[in-house]
Amino acid sequence: MPRIIITKAAIQGIKRCRLFLGEENLHAAIRAIQAIKNSFALLQAEPQIRRLLDDRPELRELTSSFKSLDMEHFIVFAATKN
Repeated sequence: MPRIIITKAAIQGIKRCRLFLGEENLHAAIRAIQAIKNSFALLQAEPQIRRLLDDRPELRELTSSFKSLDMEHFIVFAATKN
């Protein structure tokens, strides 16, 4: 099973999301973090199903939708290594 390496930019984005949502709506923050965790689990189980980045083929794009929070997509970039 490949190992997920989360980019620094992704970690910062997740922290910003958590801080913003935690201040506005704790339950929404919990749901958002769970959705992100689920995306990482799916990437680890099936790394080939995520979109490759054109300029960085070692990276895959993870997206999670939070339409109820007016955040259509939260994008995380992660690398997978076998």
